[in-house]
Amino acid sequence: MDQFVFACIVPHGGEIIPELMGSQPERMQETRNSMYKVGEEMSKSEPDCIVLLTPGPCWR
Repeated sequence: MDQFVFACIVPHGGEIIPELMGSQPERMQETRNSMYKVGEEMSKSEPDCIVLLTPGPCWR
């Protein structure tokens, strides 16, 4: 079995995506910049596969 070459836990949400940042683009700019850095580091690790997990809605 191959080993992991990169792993991370990152925030998510619409305002992080530049096209969805709304009327206050500066609000999530630091987080957005950090996400670009994570992407660069992930790219450097040359993964064969990327697995993305996100929590789904929770109904009670």
